Amino acid sequence: EKHHKINCDIPSIHLGLSNQCILLDFGGAEINKVGKTRSLSFLAQAPVLNLNDSIQTTNDVVYPVEFEFDSFPFESGFDVSMIDPTSKYSSSEDFHPPVGIHVRGGECKHFFITWKPIKVGGVREVILLAAPGGMNQIVVVGNAGNNNCEFSLQEREIRSKTIVE
Repeated sequence: EKHHKINCDIPSIHLGLSNQCILLDFGGAEINKVGKTRSLSFLAQAPVLNLNDSIQTTNDVVYPVEFEFDSFPFESGFDVSMIDPTSKYSSSEDFHPPVGIHVRGGECKHFFITWKPIKVGGVREVILLAAPGGMNQIVVVGNAGNNNCEFSLQEREIRSKTIVE
């Protein structure tokens, strides 16, 4: 029996199931600054081969599967890259969805969602993955702070009043 070790610390989308939702939380304004890039990862995993070496089916779909990013929030400062474990190079492969991505049965692809905040404040976006078994969601959330040390006009007025009193 062949077992495939999957890193359980990384959120995973199982491509044989539909209506899954994972959360990628970039955290608060203390770690996210406008113009500074941060990345979080997830795995897209195809169903595992069974003991008879035949391909499992789910919802009458035979795997390996092809899926694509049906919706992606580039306008909010997000991007995506994929690590190809079959490549002899360790660099990531950048692409811009929608691109058909193939995952063989029992294997997974490792993706990085990168966020470079474009404005101060909170963000909540939904990334849609379309696979033959159905649609899946990745919800990305985060809060970005100001990147410079200067205070806003309102913050300066409050600080100057505090110092005078």
